Amino acid sequence: MPLTVLTNAFLIDGTGKEPVDGAAVVVEGERIKDVIRSGKVGPLRGKVDTLDLRGRTLMPGLTDAHVHVCAVEGNTAEQHRHNPPSLIAAKTLRRIEQALQQGFTTIRDAGGADYGFREAVGSGMYPGPRMLVSGRVLSQTGGHGDKRRRAELVDPVDCCLGMVGVIADGPDEVRKATREQLRRDVPSTPWKRCAPPSRRRARWGNTCWPTPTRARRCARPSRPACAASSTGT
Repeated sequence: MPLTVLTNAFLIDGTGKEPVDGAAVVVEGERIKDVIRSGKVGPLRGKVDTLDLRGRTLMPGLTDAHVHVCAVEGNTAEQHRHNPPSLIAAKTLRRIEQALQQGFTTIRDAGGADYGFREAVGSGMYPGPRMLVSGRVLSQTGGHGDKRRRAELVDPVDCCLGMVGVIADGPDEVRKATREQLRRDVPSTPWKRCAPPSRRRARWGNTCWPTPTRARRCARPSRPACAASSTGT
């Protein structure tokens, strides 16, 4: 397997140790084989490619545990009204690529992105970090995921692509909505709750994320209290 040696690096190894100048890292294939803080690399067998970083910073990839790559406009409640799904998809892919360029090698999308974006990156079709996606957020009527304006006497928005929620009131609807998200191959389902529309200007509610285990429990009819637990930590 080919070896790549990164030399003369300003190394931040992520262990809490002080950064060090002049370090070297040996990469075998896609795996880090050795980290040499002294920078003195011994003899290596086989083909070796050496890259002199000339003092540039070398560190582990960053992880962002809460992003919304589909939030392509500052006002996410209105973006589906001004952008066709194709444009939202194009802007989303650009944001995913920018995350990688900024040093993030893993991102957790906390609502909005479906498994298609994850597959586009994972298959090598499009550049980006490893993605953990949550699908659509679950929200009560009038909650954070309800995109209707107060004068709109229509059904909740259930179209388009991106920052669109699923309205679920009560344990039965939450269980059904959770099952549907799990069917769409997302590891966790975010639940957003907030003050009713009349109080939104006064405060915004909390956002809590169930673990995959809690999400699957919420899909079980034998757990009637799971709707409440889905908003717990």
